[in-house]
Amino acid sequence: MLFSDECSVQQFSAYAKCVCRPFGKRYEDRYTIPIVKQPPSQMVWGGMSVSGTAALYFLPPKTTMNGTWYLNLLCDKLKLHMDVHRCSIFMRDGVPCHRARFICGLLKSKCLIGQ
Repeated sequence: MLFSDECSVQQFSAYAKCVCRPFGKRYEDRYTIPIVKQPPSQMVWGGMSVSGTAALYFLPPKTTMNGTWYLNLLCDKLKLHMDVHRCSIFMRDGVPCHRARFICGLLKSKCLIGQ
């Protein structure tokens, strides 16, 4: 069984949502965090199975995963990784681009998902 997913990775991120500070010290440098309003981000797709991990594939900058990109990744990369890891079942999450009709049709025609 091969699981796959994608995520967006950002270069800069402010993790602290709340800062404890004394009253009246709101804008002192030691209580503020510099942030980038629109940090560069990159979409990454990968997979894993019990026998190892699939390679990571980077989408072009400023591109988000949609049905077309997902179809291209599946057609180009999925069969290779399923053969390498000796997997016969492909698992995906319920994101709308993964459930597009043409994606489901492709996976059914390749016998990678059930009816």
